[in-house]
Amino acid sequence: MKKFWVRRILVKTLDLIDLNKGADSTDYNGTLTSIKRSIQIKGANIWILICGSLLASIGLDINSPTLLIGAMLISPLMVPILGIGVFYATRDSPNLKQSMEKMALAVFVSLLTSIIYFIITPFGELTPEISARTQPTLIDALIAFIGGVVGIISISRKEQITVLPGVAVAITLMPPICTVGYGISIFNSAIISGAIYLFLINAAIIIVVSSFAAKRLGFPLKQNVSRKRKKFHQRAAILGIIILLSPGTYLLTKTIEFSEKENKIEEFINNEIDPIAEVVKWEYYPTD
Repeated sequence: MKKFWVRRILVKTLDLIDLNKGADSTDYNGTLTSIKRSIQIKGANIWILICGSLLASIGLDINSPTLLIGAMLISPLMVPILGIGVFYATRDSPNLKQSMEKMALAVFVSLLTSIIYFIITPFGELTPEISARTQPTLIDALIAFIGGVVGIISISRKEQITVLPGVAVAITLMPPICTVGYGISIFNSAIISGAIYLFLINAAIIIVVSSFAAKRLGFPLKQNVSRKRKKFHQRAAILGIIILLSPGTYLLTKTIEFSEKENKIEEFINNEIDPIAEVVKWEYYPTD
C-alpha cells in the first residue's frame, strides 16, 4: 500500500513538471520561427545593440548598476545564443551557421562601440563594476545555467512567458563585452582576458543548456546523425565545459580562502585592537 502511494505521488509530480503538457506546452514551429526572426542583427536591432553597448559602457565607466541593468534589458544578445544551442540540437546546419555569424556580428558591433566610447570618455578609471567582471568563478557558471534553463523554457512556450528580460539581467552578456572594450582601450591584458572568460562561460553554458533542453523537449531533427557521431559530440562538449570551468573553480577556491582570511582579520581587529583606536585601512598580502 505504501509503495502504491509513493508511486502515485511520483507520477503526479512528474506530470506536474512535464513541460510538454498543458495549454503552454512546447511550440516547436513557433519557437524556431521566433528564434530565426530574432537572431537577425540588422536595422533596428543594430541600433538597439549599439545603444545597449553604450549604456553598458557608461554604466561601467561611472559605476552605475542601474545603467548596466538597462543595457542588459534592451540588449538583443540572448536569443542568438539560445539559437546556437537549439539549432545545434536539431541538426539545422544553415540556421546554426547563421546564428553563429549573427552572434559574432553582434559581439563585434558591441565591442567596437565600447572601444570607441572608452577612448573618448573623459573618465575611464577602473571602477568596481569593471573589476567585478574580470575574475569570474563557478558562481557565474551557475547563474548562466539557471538563466539558460529559464530562457529556453520561456521562449519555447505556446504562450511565451515574458521572463527573457529578467534572464538577460541575470546573465551578464553585454557588460563583459564592454569590459573587454575598456581593457583594449587601455591595453590591459588582465582585464581583457578576465572579461572574455566571463563572456565565454555565460555563452557556453547557455548553448549547452539550450541544446540539451531542445533534445529533451523533443524538437524535430532536420537530419539524422549516427550514434558514433553523437557520442563524439557529447564527449567533446563535456571535455570543453570541464576545461572552460577549471579556471573558474580555481578562482572560486581563492575567493573563498580570501573571504575566510578577511573574516579572521576583521575578528582580530574587533577583539584585539583597543576600542578607542580606529582601524582606518588594512590590506592583506598573500604569501603564496
